[in-house]
Amino acid sequence: ELSIPIDGPVEEAFLARRIFVNVRISTEEARFVIRDEGPGFDVSSVPTSWAPGGLEKKGSRSLSLMRAFMDEVVYNEAGNEVTLVKRKEEEKTAEAPYGIDV
Repeated sequence: ELSIPIDGPVEEAFLARRIFVNVRISTEEARFVIRDEGPGFDVSSVPTSWAPGGLEKKGSRSLSLMRAFMDEVVYNEAGNEVTLVKRKEEEKTAEAPYGIDV
């Protein structure tokens, strides 16, 4: 059982829901599938954090961080499950970080 501290007020309905996490790690990638028992949400309705007012919109920072750090972010149709994939990076020897020529 995984316990995560909750910061701030939480609706009682959320406390009774379970969250399911499936993790598969191989030599090529790490894959995380996270699903909750809620009704889900329309992912396209959440603005990116760089959109005007985006940082204030509930959930936009979390979604933007997932998109920024993961190679693949896929939601199910109901919006209550997300699959996150991070692939192994190829060895970089002679290339400067962020494409900057040295």
